[in-house]
Amino acid sequence: MELKGKIRLVAFLLLAGLLTFSGIVFAGTTGKIVGKVVDEETGEVLPGVNVVIEGTGLGASTDLEGRYFIINIPVGTYSLKASMIGYTPESKVGVKVSADLTTTVDFKLSPTVIESPEAIVVTAKRPMVDKSRTSTMHIATSAEITNMPVTTSDGVVINTAGVVFDRIGGPVSQAGPACTVQGAEGRRPPDTANPGINLRGGRGNEVLFMVDGLSINDPIVGGQATNMSTNAIAEVQMITGGFNAEYGNAMSGVVNVVTPE
Repeated sequence: MELKGKIRLVAFLLLAGLLTFSGIVFAGTTGKIVGKVVDEETGEVLPGVNVVIEGTGLGASTDLEGRYFIINIPVGTYSLKASMIGYTPESKVGVKVSADLTTTVDFKLSPTVIESPEAIVVTAKRPMVDKSRTSTMHIATSAEITNMPVTTSDGVVINTAGVVFDRIGGPVSQAGPACTVQGAEGRRPPDTANPGINLRGGRGNEVLFMVDGLSINDPIVGGQATNMSTNAIAEVQMITGGFNAEYGNAMSGVVNVVTPE
């Protein structure tokens, strides 16, 4: 009995020693920091805030509930910094981290206005192909018109690809009622029609001319009733095919002159 008792005592002491030794070996050497970041004015949580331990490569971002956690932090004293675009960064110094313990550090960030030292200018360009448009449209901007050797809206249209300008006019039987018109070549006999702009092989009186969306066609012989100086033009739009039903009086094309606002 005494031998068995000694054996049990020795086994108990060995087991106790092993448990004590394992506790020493596996004792933690790092700690953890957790916290929450909110808006100082509204109290709402702020997701996506970067929280870093300055001087180290450790950090985390807040989740949708504004919470964050940083693990495996060596024991010591640190400074934490929370930053987010649109808010003033905030730092917390003297944050102590102990082994196997969790330290809570919360932040309240104040909104701020971001000032840029220089203005960033982005120039928008008109797309080569507009997928939302079903018609064929040519647009001459004010900058392009300024570089053209023209002084009137007619000149802008005539210098567009696909346009034919008839300076003499055709027989009345083809173009419309008899009239005597003062044109570029002087007064012509009454058996000829108005000279005009021809699109897609059509006659001059088959083109709808508009200024800011209002028709300026001659009600008698058709064609353009008036001309405009390029100084009063912001843009010239020319539709040569597939135009919508809103242009009911157009058969071969539409010319719309847009004036500056």
